[in-house]
Amino acid sequence: TNTNSPGPTFWINVFGSTSIASSVPTNNTFDRNLIENFYVNGIMNWYTNGDRINNNDISRINAGTTLPVNVHMGIRAEYMYGQGTGSRNFQINNNLIHDLPYNGSSASAGAATPYGIYTLFCYGASVSSQSEIDGNSIFNLRSTTFHYGFFGLYNYRMRITNNTIRNCESGSTSYSWSMYAYYHFDCNVDNNIIRANRPNSNYRGIHYGYSNGGTCSGNLITDNISTSTVNTYYYHYDLDVQYPTNSLISRNQIIANGTSNLSYLYSINHFYPTNSQLESNLIAKQLNYFYHYALYAYNWSNGGNNTIDNNTIDINYNSPYSTTYHLTMYIGGYSTTGPWKIRGNIVTQTSQNDFYNYMCYLFGQTTGFAEFDYNVFFSASTRTNLYFSGVGAGFVGTWPGIIPNAASNLNTGFAPIGATRNNIFVNPRFANIATNDYRPTSWRCNNSMPTVTGRDVTNAVRNPITSDRGCRENFT
Repeated sequence: TNTNSPGPTFWINVFGSTSIASSVPTNNTFDRNLIENFYVNGIMNWYTNGDRINNNDISRINAGTTLPVNVHMGIRAEYMYGQGTGSRNFQINNNLIHDLPYNGSSASAGAATPYGIYTLFCYGASVSSQSEIDGNSIFNLRSTTFHYGFFGLYNYRMRITNNTIRNCESGSTSYSWSMYAYYHFDCNVDNNIIRANRPNSNYRGIHYGYSNGGTCSGNLITDNISTSTVNTYYYHYDLDVQYPTNSLISRNQIIANGTSNLSYLYSINHFYPTNSQLESNLIAKQLNYFYHYALYAYNWSNGGNNTIDNNTIDINYNSPYSTTYHLTMYIGGYSTTGPWKIRGNIVTQTSQNDFYNYMCYLFGQTTGFAEFDYNVFFSASTRTNLYFSGVGAGFVGTWPGIIPNAASNLNTGFAPIGATRNNIFVNPRFANIATNDYRPTSWRCNNSMPTVTGRDVTNAVRNPITSDRGCRENFT
């Protein structure tokens, strides 16, 4: 198309049969196309079976400053199948999707709501033969309202892996999402990189909700900052996990994300799980203004084996606000059928002047917590008031309520639910905080708990008998 033209409505448009798409292969391949202008969708693929959209470069860099339709998408896929005799797994792999709505656009000029990749009702063949959305790079999306790097709804038996979403901006208080994966069944949202995005205010890095089966593991979420210094009391979620069932959320690294004004920051939100595990995750160096929920978990009468094991949380940011609150481990338990097991976590504060830190705050009822053991709490700050709070006589009521000076040379044990192996004032002596090497080198944290998680944050196999506490094994 000519420079400054609005472009074709769809650059590539495939519309198959609604009646036979689920069983009859089409097996089309769209590979190595260069798309530099379009009006609605770069590539649209509906009702196909076994199609592959790989290695394409999709943008609007040849559009000048001409805007597309407000809601526009690099790749739009609906009812793609990868199943049936003679079919193959469908793929959306290794595509570059960038510079939407146009090259050099900003988050404040012109109406634009871009989606990098949009998927709806897409189906892989089986858990052992999944279809793929892998290795895509999505960057330079600019929105005056909101944007989605990846949008997925009602997808089945897919791998959404190794994708990078970076350098995207939004200009309003509407929520923007880097990765949205809702109602996914037997899907793996793994090893993606969400980096250097600049939403205006309300934001979700990875939103993983109402999923059954599968994993959300090995993702790196780093340097995503809500930029507004005008709007206040907005919400920034880095890993937002809601209503997972039979899911594993593990080995994610949430590092150096945050906000620029009074706001609510949730590093990990783990809400209403059923038979799901949250393990070997790292939260560190989060930029907090006002309220920071490092690990917020809540469960009301959901069943199964719900665990929070071997995670590391380090508060390592000096907020300019004196009324800064860290609810570092904030967990509500009400369930009698699937109560929490919380084991082997390390919670530390290695910064100096954050003012209030609820290092552990458990609320609900004692039947909501089946086990709380082998956890370590430590603060290097001499200026922070540390709080521990719980519920029920003999549960955590014996914990110290307020500790004005956490740098004292003490090693106090406390014993909720009969456990005697939790510790405060034990310095894990991380190997190298500057390089995000959070291996605990203290002998008190090494080989000091029965192994309950198979792999650490680097995907290394843990000691099978007794493991280190926290997200990373120290093999030296």
